[in-house]
Amino acid sequence: MARLAGRRLTGFALVRFVEDGDWFADCPVVPDFDGIQVEVCHWKLDELSIGWDMIDTAATITGWAFTP
Repeated sequence: MARLAGRRLTGFALVRFVEDGDWFADCPVVPDFDGIQVEVCHWKLDELSIGWDMIDTAATITGWAFTP
């Protein structure tokens, strides 16, 4: 986290449903601080995972289907 000191938030990525634009809370939120990605994923009620620069936010997500 010390690497982020003094850096500005310059972007972010998250997964949204195409149908209504709602945020898909089971996927990571990826804020970008001047080229350093922080990947935050919350699971269950008390588990938090934080990673750095591992997720390709430009990749197409496949394998999910909407079933009304």
